[in-house]
Amino acid sequence: MYTDWDIVIANRNKAFYMPERLMGYCQYTIASGAGLFGGVQLLTPGFFYTYSLDLVGGGNGGVDIFDVGGFSSEDKFTSMSTNRPSAGTNSTNGNDVAQVVATGPFDVLAGDSIKVAFAIHMHESLDSLAASADSAYLRYNGQLPVSAPELTEGQNNWRVFPNPSQGLLTLQGQVAAGEKVEFRLMTLEGRTVRALQLSGQPQNANQFELNLEGLPAGIYLWQVSGNTMVKTDRLVLLD
Repeated sequence: MYTDWDIVIANRNKAFYMPERLMGYCQYTIASGAGLFGGVQLLTPGFFYTYSLDLVGGGNGGVDIFDVGGFSSEDKFTSMSTNRPSAGTNSTNGNDVAQVVATGPFDVLAGDSIKVAFAIHMHESLDSLAASADSAYLRYNGQLPVSAPELTEGQNNWRVFPNPSQGLLTLQGQVAAGEKVEFRLMTLEGRTVRALQLSGQPQNANQFELNLEGLPAGIYLWQVSGNTMVKTDRLVLLD
């Protein structure tokens, strides 16, 4: 769900997220603290992603939709499969922002279907926005949500090398002992071509050897996901 927030004054917005309610939200506030708050909340099970975009030249370090490629397919996939918890925070009053709230990936068999549900909220205080989200989730699911993990810098520690590669890779990152982490290799269209289950092994510094030989040369996306992190990045496979 992509939302180009323009609340009251478009260039005075800030975007954040509430992991405990599976919701990304935007706020417009004035000096007194009054304002208006809008949110998009995930109601159905699955990984919860929030990517907040700064709609300014350069993107303030995030996806830049004003570069030569515009909001490219690769940019869109990044915003649907990685996390950026805030936007508009580089200035006191905020700036023009947008936000993507997403879930997945899903493998959908031929003839099958899945249902993904979102709730959209608008309120005059953060407390009432949160109460509205609780009410919507309770009505849809019969219980309150299990909190999504807080986003931490640890999610950025994963890397694969060498990149470009001819298929023999090393995957390295931080995993808690006993935590299960999944590695996926996907096409740029999001189709999974390899999926591996990994376990934290402190004795070998959380380093895993992967053999992707036999796949066609080209540009792929690799993703690792666990209980407390998700990271997606590009991988180039050579002949």
